Amino acid sequence: MADGRRQTPPGQSTLVIFDRHLLEEREYWSERLSPALGSCSIVRDRCGTGSCIDLGPTLNMALDGHLYQRLQHLTKGNLFLIFTAFLAAVDVTLHKYTGKDTLVVGTPARLGRLDEPPPVNALISVVDVSDEVDFPALLKQVHTTLVEAYRRQRYPIGRLVHELALEVEGRCPLLDVCISCEGLHGPLPPEVSPDLSIHLTPRSEHLHVAFHFHTPLPDLGTGERFVNHCRHILEQALSETHKCIGLLTLLSAAEVQQQVYTWNATSTDYPRTTLLHQFFEQQTVLQPEALAVVREGTQLTYAELDRKANQLAHLLRARSVQRGTPVAVWMEPAEHMIVSVLAILKAGGHYVALDATWPAERVVYLGAADKYPRLTH
Repeated sequence: MADGRRQTPPGQSTLVIFDRHLLEEREYWSERLSPALGSCSIVRDRCGTGSCIDLGPTLNMALDGHLYQRLQHLTKGNLFLIFTAFLAAVDVTLHKYTGKDTLVVGTPARLGRLDEPPPVNALISVVDVSDEVDFPALLKQVHTTLVEAYRRQRYPIGRLVHELALEVEGRCPLLDVCISCEGLHGPLPPEVSPDLSIHLTPRSEHLHVAFHFHTPLPDLGTGERFVNHCRHILEQALSETHKCIGLLTLLSAAEVQQQVYTWNATSTDYPRTTLLHQFFEQQTVLQPEALAVVREGTQLTYAELDRKANQLAHLLRARSVQRGTPVAVWMEPAEHMIVSVLAILKAGGHYVALDATWPAERVVYLGAADKYPRLTH
């Protein structure tokens, strides 16, 4: 050239910068990702062989009404912030489900300019969820994490998984849950196959959310509960923004009513004049061959249990046990203890429980050895 400077071959400068950027991206992901992070799937550990059903259709949820208005107000209607807020709610829900503080969720690469082809890649969002922070603080962390990730979205996920040894049994567990948004993300690459994919579609008056479970579920209710819990977490986070994450609950008021009160409403009427051992005697008459006690390969029918208890009751009476006499039982919980308790009651005595782990010296020190007749095994 006329000014004496060395001419750069066409494309070389761009190639060098491109490679340097890819190297920086790889270093970033190497620091952020580790196989030790583990999966955040809510379904893989809940399915036993042969016990699951194929969910089939996608479960849909519409965020509308006051909930959508609060979401719009918090995010100023910005699509990226709407996605960020929903991802934060999913992170909290997974935190509650799995008990993990570090949550990993996959997301497709972000769309570029309209004249550019959509990128086909996947990124991994790594977020630390603390019970002590509020939702806006978590939202800020998720936002920062996504911005950093999208700036480094060109390094191929398949190559990254291979180079960092993130693959387990032919899959990357860090991508078990993936979330995307219409108008914000490109497609997932074909090598990414999550257990659960969540897709957001903005509408004029609501946000449509589709949950698709790609693996079998123990039952349909498992998926429905997760969808409802995500919504309930988001509702609380948006209505009580300064409430700590630890105080947000998965259960709705209806679920609390069902699980705490309805399922525990187990009281029932019974004859107040019938004694405990007499209930067993009645059952012996009704179903003598039915199993009454099962333990580690040992089993007793009601007839066998009643016969053994009667034999021991006669022995106790021969040893001066009468109405109101305390009788101590010092043995491991087993079928012999059941027989002993029934025998004491049949003889008219009072059952006194002694911890089987107590040493003999402690039993003597308490005076139980001398004060009460004692049954041991």
